[in-house]
Amino acid sequence: MNALLSLLLVTFASPDVVPVAEAAVVPVSLSSDSEPESALTAVQDELLELAFGAASALPLEPHIKNRARSQEAVVLACLALDQPERALRYAEQIPNWRKGACFAEYAAYRAERGELDDVFTYLDLAHEISEGSEGELKQAWRRDRIRAKIAKTYSLLGQTAQAARFAAGLSESEVGEVALAEARLTSPDAMEERLAQLERALGVGEFEGTKTSIFAMAELHRTFYADEEKRALIESRIQASDAKLPVLLRLDARMELVETALDADDHVEARRLVDEALEVFFSYKWQAEHGVPIKARLAALRHRAGDEAGALKELEAALGMYDAGERTIIGMFRAATLRPVAEAYSQIGREEEARETYRRVVELGAVNPNARPRAMDLAATCASMAVNGFGPSDELLERVRALESGLGDPW
Repeated sequence: MNALLSLLLVTFASPDVVPVAEAAVVPVSLSSDSEPESALTAVQDELLELAFGAASALPLEPHIKNRARSQEAVVLACLALDQPERALRYAEQIPNWRKGACFAEYAAYRAERGELDDVFTYLDLAHEISEGSEGELKQAWRRDRIRAKIAKTYSLLGQTAQAARFAAGLSESEVGEVALAEARLTSPDAMEERLAQLERALGVGEFEGTKTSIFAMAELHRTFYADEEKRALIESRIQASDAKLPVLLRLDARMELVETALDADDHVEARRLVDEALEVFFSYKWQAEHGVPIKARLAALRHRAGDEAGALKELEAALGMYDAGERTIIGMFRAATLRPVAEAYSQIGREEEARETYRRVVELGAVNPNARPRAMDLAATCASMAVNGFGPSDELLERVRALESGLGDPW
């Protein structure tokens, strides 16, 4: 699972989840050799600046929460593009507790790559922010959000005692990242024990605990994909869990399995899993707002699995679903609903369709009379284009620049 891209796709949201921290872990191999940032195109560079500029245009009062949330999403986009220094520069400008969450994400990014020079500095800064006295941190989930990311990073470093210290007492909604890190680092001898713990946790407590367990099972599937026997066992347990899962989680879990197969260059298995996911998709009657993004993501996965014609057909169906249901979608959510279709067109190399769909997304995000939703949509769309390597036309880029510079009252 690409955790950073996953964070870009979900909204973060308490009872204790059944613990999964007892099974053994093996630390990742780390070196101190650091590599320079990946090069961006000039357009990607500008799109990230426009995205962060749009997010930062939101006035602190009364929009500090939305401003910080949008800024955080741009920071995550930078990390997804291997731009840690830019991510850190942006993170330092976030005005609330989300700065601490971004510092912890930056530390995790560095730790995963063995670049340890400033990992502990930013873990300490994240911890300091989590212990702050500002009013927002009186809500436990915000403190727990930061602590979970710190715990994840210590797990990646193999420092299990420190990881356990920060994971202790986390709310159910925030244990997911720790569970994913532990699943990734599970030793072969401990796999069945951890899998059994996760199965017992499914359906126990609230939705967040179930989500944590099924995604951790999917991460185990990734960890042991090369071992056919273990892989088959984990997949069978995930399939057997369907009755305990809402349809969205069933689909998300299967799409994670597809991602794992694709990363292993197992295209035959990936296509089988896409077909299985589509069976789940068609078993449910979707409103356009929820169905279109899923359909678009499945189309992009099918293309990666080598079925170009099938992917294009499904993506055209996703666009048709949007067109048919557009009037049922609240205006401020239309750009977010259509944006995954533009992303998928870009990912499958259909530049003309991507350009037209991104143009529609930009305009859908620009119609609200209030600047707050316009700024948030513009930030999300610019970050999306940058992450997907999409090159807007000169006309579209000029339109985006004008929208960013024109943000202002009324908010």
